[in-house]
Amino acid sequence: MNLDSKLTENKRRFESGGIGEDDFKKNKKKIIEEWLSESKETKQPEHSREKERLSESKETKQPDHSRETDLYAVLQLTRNATETEIKSSYKKLALKYHPDKNGGVETEQWTKLSKAYQILSDENSRVLYDNYGTVSSAFANKASFNCYVGGELWKPYIGDLEIGLWIHSFDNNSLPELEHITSVEQKERRHNIRVRNITSHLQGKLSQLPKPIDPSFQQILSLEAQKLLAEPNGKELLTLLGEIYISEAKTQSSKDIFSNNIFSNLFSGLTFAWDLIHEVVTNKTNNEEVKRIKVAWKLSRSEISSITHETCKKALNNTEYSMDKRDCLANSLFHLGKLWVKYADTALE
Repeated sequence: MNLDSKLTENKRRFESGGIGEDDFKKNKKKIIEEWLSESKETKQPEHSREKERLSESKETKQPDHSRETDLYAVLQLTRNATETEIKSSYKKLALKYHPDKNGGVETEQWTKLSKAYQILSDENSRVLYDNYGTVSSAFANKASFNCYVGGELWKPYIGDLEIGLWIHSFDNNSLPELEHITSVEQKERRHNIRVRNITSHLQGKLSQLPKPIDPSFQQILSLEAQKLLAEPNGKELLTLLGEIYISEAKTQSSKDIFSNNIFSNLFSGLTFAWDLIHEVVTNKTNNEEVKRIKVAWKLSRSEISSITHETCKKALNNTEYSMDKRDCLANSLFHLGKLWVKYADTALE
């Protein structure tokens, strides 16, 4: 079934008066349910056979550790290397192998280095590589939305986005390695690491801000906001996180009403996700990059909102801190949020 053409035809009939709003909604739901059912039926047998093959393989074969550690060797690291060590080693080696250092020629070593960093710097693709020794190019290129939403500079505030992985695994659920990375255990592990890293960064940043914030710190925060603004969807992120920071600072002692499982409240249903994709795909603009950035933001917004609320609460309600320190953190968060919102509002389109 061609999902896009079916949805487009249904919308055309509604807009031309051929069907009413109730029938339009019912048809849309039916189309998507049929498409999902069709996808499941066609992919399940292949998936089952692959599971059996992997099970037999595990019983008769030991993992190829030399293959698994190859990318780490390219970066001159061990398998337990930290994120900071991966970035540091890449920067050091890039100074030697970057095309600019070799007359504009992309050497084989530079290609290997770029691939190694692309995979090992991303939490999701690194897990796949550690467990399976390889990562498909389709996964490496499509599973991460961070390059379209915030880039590297926003990662300390929002972490590695999961929504790209969710969509990619939905479209490719016959891939055996994706069964591992999308398991409940792996989702929970990644979520806990993500929350811990964001909370730690936020607490460290807020602890540095004086009360009241003097002009020198105001300038530092403004310079950072300027850099964050320049990233993909930077203005939208400054506004969203800024408003959440203000809200959470005002209600730091309120009961946590947000679920710890970000997948439980990402969408009101699959229809919502496909509506967004369909909207952007049928948009009249010819700029494909703009389309990708727009749809990435729309699909990521709920996830980012959820993780930001959760990490703000953890940062402000650490029971190891005194009430005075918690109040200071809340005050700093409030001022940071106000600055971000103001900076986004005054930024040029």
